[in-house]
Amino acid sequence: MKRSSFLYCPALRMKAGELAGVRELAEDVASCTLPRFIVPPPEERDGTQHELFAVDKTPDISSLISRHWYGRAALIDSTYLLDECGRERIAEWLPQMFSQARKAGVRAIPMAGLSDLGAIEAAAFRAAISSDHTLKFAISVSSDDMVGPSFQTDLKAALTRLDLAEHDCAVIADFHAADFSDPELVAPIINGTLELLQDLGLWQHVIFQGTHYPENNPAGHDAVFLWPRNEWIAWKRAVNFDPSTAANIMFGDYAADCAKIAFGGSGGAPIKHYRYTTQDDWLVVRGPKDGKNKAAMQRVCQKILVSGKFDGPSFSTADAYIHRTAMNQDGPGNPTTWRQVNTTHHITRVVVDLGKVRGVSIAEQTVERANQMDLLDF
Repeated sequence: MKRSSFLYCPALRMKAGELAGVRELAEDVASCTLPRFIVPPPEERDGTQHELFAVDKTPDISSLISRHWYGRAALIDSTYLLDECGRERIAEWLPQMFSQARKAGVRAIPMAGLSDLGAIEAAAFRAAISSDHTLKFAISVSSDDMVGPSFQTDLKAALTRLDLAEHDCAVIADFHAADFSDPELVAPIINGTLELLQDLGLWQHVIFQGTHYPENNPAGHDAVFLWPRNEWIAWKRAVNFDPSTAANIMFGDYAADCAKIAFGGSGGAPIKHYRYTTQDDWLVVRGPKDGKNKAAMQRVCQKILVSGKFDGPSFSTADAYIHRTAMNQDGPGNPTTWRQVNTTHHITRVVVDLGKVRGVSIAEQTVERANQMDLLDF
């Protein structure tokens, strides 16, 4: 299996805060990160994004991504666009969407689920592949796919329709629907998945992806809750900190969020909180129900600082922002800022921990760079 600098594949739903979060990553963290950008369904798009996905023309993701992830590789998950923009006319819009993205400086790599690679869809995806990219395509397979009797045949047929070999592709074992309540039970399943997929070919990357983050906020008002990152714990059990095994199966999750994409819009007030990723847990710190954002978020940040879990202001720009907010020198931000902070800190935490397994050193940030977060507090 070919090695690359990628250590981590977070699935992100392209929220404004997530995109700002990846833009704030330090260079050495970003170079180890291969994001899976899930183009969200219409009801989950930020208000400023609707015009980018008008259904009566080719969806334009180029400007949105290039402003935040310019010149870097990214998997583009078009699952929600297929029916919205029309499978019957997919040959008209999908290759053009990728062409526009590359012209805007995005190293856009097409990605599709195995069930979305029928003859019509595969022909359009084939036309969207760039010959300039070492990694040409990613196929997502669910746990249900892998236990089906025709899995091997279906996967081979999809590759044939794409005119690609396994070494051209990444395969994502998507465990978003799996039960992670007991990581000891999941770890051997991850190992079994690796063995199954390796038996089917020399893939460029095998990516495990899942999450144990809850769909509802586990912390009460003005409270702190420690929620285990069981998908990470299970992956660690599976690779047993063996660098060779860890290199063969890349870790992925849904960043500091659950895998549920369509919420249907609750219409409620934003929850003033941070989801602070620690080495094995999420420290979910929620502000008081009432009162101004400034006081609430200062209290949230102060609780993070005294929790014993804080990584220090030089860990990332997000940590510097949390520190300044706690000291009443910055903040409070808004829901977009809070998601941005969650994303930047989470990805940095994961890459640093993966680097320890793979022998990759990640530098801490300087104070000067940390202060750049001021510019993003909108």
